[in-house]
Amino acid sequence: MGGVKVTVYRKPTHTDQYLGFESHHPLEHKRSVVRTLLHRAKTVVTTPEDQHSEQSHVKKALKANGYPPWALTIPNKPLPTPNQENLNKNLLEDGRRRAIGIPYVKGLSEHLQRVFKKHRTQVYHKPWNTLKAQLVHPKDPVDIARKCGVVYQLNCNDCDATYVGETIRSFGTRLKEHKKTSGRAMTAVGDHCSVYCHSIDVEASKILASEDYETSRKVMEALYIKELRPRMNRDGGYELPRIYGELLSRGHALRGHVMTTSDQ
Repeated sequence: MGGVKVTVYRKPTHTDQYLGFESHHPLEHKRSVVRTLLHRAKTVVTTPEDQHSEQSHVKKALKANGYPPWALTIPNKPLPTPNQENLNKNLLEDGRRRAIGIPYVKGLSEHLQRVFKKHRTQVYHKPWNTLKAQLVHPKDPVDIARKCGVVYQLNCNDCDATYVGETIRSFGTRLKEHKKTSGRAMTAVGDHCSVYCHSIDVEASKILASEDYETSRKVMEALYIKELRPRMNRDGGYELPRIYGELLSRGHALRGHVMTTSDQ
């Protein structure tokens, strides 16, 4: 009787290039590459001979991508079964804290992961400073006044006082509100300008960060207030957990792209 034999097919243009072991990614991402490729060789390929051949090919390719022998020989965490995945979903629905994603910064992210684990909160890492983000810009730059969902900094034109704020609306709209020096809607910036007869240095305005989600944006604003200590702010913004203050005190400066009006 005949039968069906399954192997792994690779196109002639396939280069065997995978996530490099020396790349700036968390170790769990690299271990996942090994686990996924070896799992495919074990479960998809049907005959023992082809399985051995596929596993040898995978290990040779990964060694060429910088993976050391220990990364290929240490037992990998098994993939979750459908029943485990359903169980995890049910636990989340029953109130267990969902996993949160944080940008990966080598050394710092691992420390944060251990801290969150103590509070029974799972953390996963996501790359943020990639070549694609740095080199690929398919859209035309947006005028700073039209940018929405931002954390910004304003400077006084007549003294060294500064202000850090956030808004979901366009930066230009919020800037107009800060320029008002009378009325009930006068902001802390307007109050400063009114009391001291000063003005805002519009050209020196900065976009410190962009974030569409309100809570994340308010956390960013509070972090910048803690780091920059702007004199015009009336309060510290969003109340942060103590861990943020400890990290800032140890010299982990904020790493955000700052856009000024000269970047237009």
